Amino acid sequence: DDTRIRPWNSINTKQRDQGRYYDSHWASAIQANPTFISVTSYNEWMEGTQIEPVVPMEIESTVFNEKPYRYQDYSPLPSDYYINITNTWSRRFCCDEGN
Repeated sequence: DDTRIRPWNSINTKQRDQGRYYDSHWASAIQANPTFISVTSYNEWMEGTQIEPVVPMEIESTVFNEKPYRYQDYSPLPSDYYINITNTWSRRFCCDEGN
């Protein structure tokens, strides 16, 4: 959800769906048989697309936020879920079935 930065962009907000959204896109990318796969949102906290380990926190109002904002965690998944599943998918891409 990057509407804190781009308020007009709410149509592009996607729910993580407890990792299923991320998994389905990795599976689709691998199925396309590309030369490489790029993950472009490692730590995009303001967009809510980060995959690095998360520690829930709240920030005061800023230039981007008129009111305090609480960053989402990955509950009920573990805080390092996305970085670990990225490792799993990366290994599947590079090392399985001749990729």
